[in-house]
Amino acid sequence: IDPSRLAQLAAFSVTPSSVQGGTSFTGTVGLSVAAPLGGANVQLASDDGTVQPPASVTVQVNSSSTTFAIPTSVVTASHTANLTATLGNTTVTTQATVAPALQLTLSSDSVTGGTTVTATVTLGKAAPASGANLTVTSSATSFATAPGSVVVADGQTTATFTIITFPVTAART
Repeated sequence: IDPSRLAQLAAFSVTPSSVQGGTSFTGTVGLSVAAPLGGANVQLASDDGTVQPPASVTVQVNSSSTTFAIPTSVVTASHTANLTATLGNTTVTTQATVAPALQLTLSSDSVTGGTTVTATVTLGKAAPASGANLTVTSSATSFATAPGSVVVADGQTTATFTIITFPVTAART
């Protein structure tokens, strides 16, 4: 048997590199040569339960690659999973990120009343052609005000805005 003619795992990729939780990635495994009679069974695994590849996929006889869906769970914070594909003694690793549908982050954990803080909203997927209009309000308007609405532009995933705070006599959250 000529080892150079045996099918070896040559590639493993996931597209896109980031998806919104609850949707799927497309995985692709590629072999060095066409799969033999009976196909080539590639084992798959994830180190993060939010990304759930099938346990294995088969590259069909005379084919050198196959694609498959990799479902994800809904998340409240971003998760980056290390995914592995193994055939024989060869393992290829790639990463995939699952993002929440919407995330709000502030430039500072603490701010002095009477100053401003920068906020960023991040969508789990790019905004549609018309953009994404988001309502942004404060539940404590005597301490801080938000602009009321923010637009994430067409094709973008983030928008930044300013929150105005008011002087206070004691710490507030």
